[in-house]
Amino acid sequence: MAGLLVVAICVALGGVAVWFVSTSARRAHRMLAVVGNATRVAHPEYRVRLQPPEGMFSLTLPLSVERQSSGSSSGRQDVVENPLGDLTVVPSFPSTDLTRYLREFTGGQGPDPAVKKAAEREIGELGDAMWATALVELARPLAEPDLLDEMKPYGFGPQGWDKYFFMSPAGPGTKPVFWSTLDSCAERGLDGCDDHSATKQFQQWVGLLTDDDRSNLRRLGLDSDVLREAAADGHVYGFMVNWMTKEDLLGLLAKPAVRDIRVVEAVPRSSGRRGAGN
Repeated sequence: MAGLLVVAICVALGGVAVWFVSTSARRAHRMLAVVGNATRVAHPEYRVRLQPPEGMFSLTLPLSVERQSSGSSSGRQDVVENPLGDLTVVPSFPSTDLTRYLREFTGGQGPDPAVKKAAEREIGELGDAMWATALVELARPLAEPDLLDEMKPYGFGPQGWDKYFFMSPAGPGTKPVFWSTLDSCAERGLDGCDDHSATKQFQQWVGLLTDDDRSNLRRLGLDSDVLREAAADGHVYGFMVNWMTKEDLLGLLAKPAVRDIRVVEAVPRSSGRRGAGN
């Protein structure tokens, strides 16, 4: 009888262990998909690569962080979630020159010849041997296929290069909603998403969000309602480009779909090189 009791206890403990491991794995996957991508959305000033969460009870999501720049500046940040699923540590991202431009973002507000002329003067002052990082504001929001067609050959062709898109206008004192296709769908925890469509990825991600995520999103500086509105809209209001020459930017500015280009940073070409994408 005692033997049977021992066996029953072992089976029960084994079942609990399997349940705990399975639950921890699901928590880690959801943290990667929801919190990891939310951190990216909240900080367009940085290129953030996600790594698998670590831990069993409290989870730590490591982030590899590089400033949105034609230069080079990288480091590591962590996000920590307690066993109840609440964020206890959120990363600290210093403001950059891009932060001010994002809060002044006017993508989607229609063409303005005076604004475009001022941008032309600013771009014209760039040296010929410089790489530029720039914020491109569209005159009117575009569906992604139309944007890809309009912006050839400036980095948005069918090769699936990384895209840094703004999926909403800016609100009062806030930055526009941002989405980056950096990394594959699997690396972002978005099972079966479209690796080549930023809009579809963003909409799939918003579809994962529940009311239980509101508090964590708020801690990261995001509003669930704003995210859902942007996903329902499904248009692009602007984008970031890196490693652009003066001629590249003037070519972009000449397109009727572009309202304004803000040069965020310019570095000598000797400090870096144009990548496979922007």
